Amino acid sequence: MRNFTAFGVLLISLSGLGLYFFLRTKDNLPAPEICFVSVDAESRFNTIHWKKRDYIDAEQFIVYRRTGFFSGYDEVARLDASIDDFTDDYNKTPGLKKGDPNQESNSYKIAYLNRNGEMSELSPYHSSIFLQHIGNGNFEWNYYKTGDKGELRIDYNLVKVNPDTQDTIPVCTVQTDHASDPDYNNTDAINYIYFVLVNSNCADNLGVLGSRNRTKSNNTNE
Repeated sequence: MRNFTAFGVLLISLSGLGLYFFLRTKDNLPAPEICFVSVDAESRFNTIHWKKRDYIDAEQFIVYRRTGFFSGYDEVARLDASIDDFTDDYNKTPGLKKGDPNQESNSYKIAYLNRNGEMSELSPYHSSIFLQHIGNGNFEWNYYKTGDKGELRIDYNLVKVNPDTQDTIPVCTVQTDHASDPDYNNTDAINYIYFVLVNSNCADNLGVLGSRNRTKSNNTNE
């Protein structure tokens, strides 16, 4: 696949002046790489992260969100090349109203435009983790998934956070898509917030991947 760049030339012919357009081909730029898709600090929106320094000729980064199981991807943001993350406020971004981390896993791709206005290939997608409490301290989630590596069978760390002290308490580490908190029904009145964490996709380990929180009192999440 090749990009085409249009340019105009003013020519004088026997029939008079005319503006003629020609196409200049350019091999596609390599696809950028997403580091990880996580959630924001309040676990309301998905966040997409990449390493901007790897694309020194980038002028803009473009973020795309999948609109449905059988459909394609909608462009949801164009960002200056100085930016290396995006919080997807699905109430404000264009396209179908997808992207709520409380409802489902969401898939994203990115691309970039260089200073000549040429578009890169789209990155492989990254699909976020959607964590659900299915009752009595039993949790399940989807494997984190990427377009080039498939489902990642790696360590998934189930943790709970005390919302008053912000202390993080490890529950267990598994390589499956489910786990249980054996102390769920034995704890005090603390309304713990649950997360699943995995290592990031970036070589310099920019952070961790987290799912949407699940609390003992949030009936809509249970």
